[in-house]
Amino acid sequence: ESKHYIVLGDYQGDVAGPIKATINMTGGTLMTTGGADNLRIGDLTNISSKPNQDGHGELIMSGGLVSVLDVFLGNTVDATGLLDLSSTGLVEGRNMWVGEYGTGTLNMSGGEVQLTQTLYVANRSGSTGTATIASGTITTGYGTGNGGFTIGNNAGSNDGVLNVTGGTI
Repeated sequence: ESKHYIVLGDYQGDVAGPIKATINMTGGTLMTTGGADNLRIGDLTNISSKPNQDGHGELIMSGGLVSVLDVFLGNTVDATGLLDLSSTGLVEGRNMWVGEYGTGTLNMSGGEVQLTQTLYVANRSGSTGTATIASGTITTGYGTGNGGFTIGNNAGSNDGVLNVTGGTI
């Protein structure tokens, strides 16, 4: 079984220093042929012993559609991921992790997140996750009725924050 990934800000190989990738999306669709398994914003793989290696990814989205199975913001230790969603942007998938093992940030000033299962904020020990909702809509259990919203999911020193000044969860 093949896996399809969309990865922003991934350190792979033997290059010293931070890696950063940004997508500014105002329309269109982001997915791989046949559907992506994961969107990883801020990821690290093949880590060696060089200092100052981190992966930083940003998706700045004011329109368009992201359709994937799972979304990770700050997927691995020392990785940071940002999703800044506004206007008419739509992210749809199964689960979203805002700080899986690393640092994740979700900022919403509009747009919509539709998840068939769960939104996790600061999921693993040592992770940091912040979700700030000023406007827009987050729906978990979309179409299934089996969803949830979890802040600080696993034991340990994770740091999960939810700031809500508007919008609908």
